[in-house]
This record gives sequence, structure tokens and C-alpha cells, in this order.
Amino acid sequence: MIRFVAPILAYHAVHPQRRDDVNVKPAHFAQQMAWLAQRGYRGVTLAEYGARSAKRGTTAQKLVALTFDDGYQDNLTYAWPILRQYGFRATIFMITEMVGAQTPHHQPWLEAYPDVPPQAYQYLTWAELRFLQSQGMEIGSHTCTHPLLDQVDHATQAYEVQESKAQLEAQLGTTISSFCYPAGHFTDETLALVRTAGYEQAVVTPWRRGLIRGGRYTQPRVGIYLEDDWRRFRFKVSPLFALYRTLRHHLARGS
Repeated sequence: MIRFVAPILAYHAVHPQRRDDVNVKPAHFAQQMAWLAQRGYRGVTLAEYGARSAKRGTTAQKLVALTFDDGYQDNLTYAWPILRQYGFRATIFMITEMVGAQTPHHQPWLEAYPDVPPQAYQYLTWAELRFLQSQGMEIGSHTCTHPLLDQVDHATQAYEVQESKAQLEAQLGTTISSFCYPAGHFTDETLALVRTAGYEQAVVTPWRRGLIRGGRYTQPRVGIYLEDDWRRFRFKVSPLFALYRTLRHHLARGS
């Protein structure tokens, strides 16, 4: 039996000046959240999404899990007020060694867009992460340094998966249950490390064959990017796109 899967949306930056492809302009983000709210969607954290999915399934709930990768400060200054307006919550996947950093982990952006001020790439501080957590946002791990986990050795993978969780838990005083693989790169070894580290769920972008083998540790997301115009965004959240993704899930596992 095919069960439709409610979407998990993947954002990164929400900034008016950034022009790199992982950014979404605040006006566009506001339009997207308004559209979701008007159609009865409820924006939730990945942890809540996983808990509700496990209990009753997500077919009739009109849930949408909202996630942000890397931990840019604009998630607080631009995205959070919009989320709060609609009563939405989200998960921020933090690169722990970038907490409070002033420049992007992806340095080529500085050369590609020299007119964009470095402050546009600033990361959240520990105090800002604590504030967002106090407002119902979930903080998850995006490793310590954002390596491609399928291209590093076992010891490095273990450090990135386990140490990032330990740092977040020590600073935030709560259990960290959600993990995001940088750029969607992982191996079976990575999956085992994420499980044994104590995470409850993990997400992957982009979608590809074979994700089904990891179950809740390889949940596919729908990436929302600078290039996504209004029509493309609506398609990505539509039942038609959900059907397309669901069929791909079943084809991937041969059902």
C-alpha cells in the first residue's frame, strides 16, 4: 500500500543580500510560509514530525517539517519572525565549529560575490541558539566541520558525528536527536555511527535511490533554493510532487 509522505523542506540562508544558490530572499520565504499557512499546513520540527509520523502517519495531518542547514544568523534575524507569525517551528542543523563565525564555511562565495558584505554569512552564536531553542525551535547536528562523510576515514566520521552531538548537548542542555549529513554524503558505516551515537532521525538532500535502506536515518528532503520561483515552490510542496517522491521510494525498494 502506498502512503503519501508529508514533505520535509530544506532551507539554508534567508538573507536579502546573499546571492549564492542556497539562499532564499526573505520576501520569498514570507510568501512561501504564508502559502503553507493559508492551506492549513502546520510547520513543525523534525523531531515532532518524526514522533507524529510514528504514531499516526502523516497522510491526513498536513504537516511540513521545516529545516535549515548550517546555522546562519539570518535564520534568527529574518526567518524566525516569519515562522513566529504563523506559529511554525523548525529545526536548525548547526555546524558546531562555525558557531559565532563571521565568514562562510564555503569560502568561494566570498570571491564569487565580492559585493556581498561578509556579515551576510555570519553564523548563530550559542546565546542565539539557546534563545531559538527556548522559543520551540529544535537544534540538530550538522557535524563539527561539514566534511563529506563518505570521503573521510572511520575515525573522522565518528568524531564528526559524536563530538558535534556532545558539544551541542553541553552548550544547550538538552538531548540532540536529529542529524543532517553534509551535502547528503554518507555510507553504511556513517548510518551505523549515527544510530549508535543516539540520534533518533536523520535527513538527506538531495533525494536518490537507496535512501530507503536507512529508514528514519535517511529521510529525504525537498530542497528550496534561490532558483525556485513561485511556481516551482508550489510544485515541490504539491500532492503531485509528493506522489512522485512516494513512487520513487517504492521503486527504490522494489515494492
